[in-house]
Amino acid sequence: MPAGDAAGRQAGQQPAMAGEHDSPPLYYFIRVNNLDYGPARRGPQASWDVNARFGTDDYRMVLKSEGEVVKGRTKEAEVQVLFDTPISEFFNFQAGWRRVLVPVNRNFFAIGIEGLAPNFIDTEATIFISEKGGASFRIKGGIDIPVATNIFTKPSIEANLYGSDDRALGTYAGLGSVKLALQTRYEITRQFAPYVEIGWERLLGRTGSVARATGDRFENAYAVVGIRVWY
Repeated sequence: MPAGDAAGRQAGQQPAMAGEHDSPPLYYFIRVNNLDYGPARRGPQASWDVNARFGTDDYRMVLKSEGEVVKGRTKEAEVQVLFDTPISEFFNFQAGWRRVLVPVNRNFFAIGIEGLAPNFIDTEATIFISEKGGASFRIKGGIDIPVATNIFTKPSIEANLYGSDDRALGTYAGLGSVKLALQTRYEITRQFAPYVEIGWERLLGRTGSVARATGDRFENAYAVVGIRVWY
């Protein structure tokens, strides 16, 4: 079980029911990783990143949702429903369904891993296979660095690689995007932490070239404030 899940259990992952004597207990855990708003080069933006888990130590259902709103219009939105099980002390295997809601409706099969890489780097690596037949790969990484009592800073990176063109989604074969961010949070309690975050993101390769040719913004920088909550 990844260390993040273990910390959640110890610090407040909630029992759902006791179960029978020979049955493992069920737990649930809800975490708002990001909920923020602030100015950006492309206009005021808001974003969210939420996940919930329900199950035992060995088998869980995971619900994820993330997206962005720019100038009052939803730019990206998706949900994932995944089966999750440990495959080592630090990593979980995940597989299930991903639904992109914006900019178009599209279903994907998702398969990947999530956990702690060496040096305590939070890592997610996922392959998505579209109902249209195309495949893409997303990787996320970040590390919490203590700065002072209850203050942490977290540099992070996200990259998306596409195996084929998908004009409806505006993505094309090759490395399509990269995002760099630096978040600093103050943990009022372990369950509640306001934060500030600055970041830079850019569309790359043909994905960026097509966006630029059609007049869409292919690069963005932002500074936002938000909250991180878990229960």
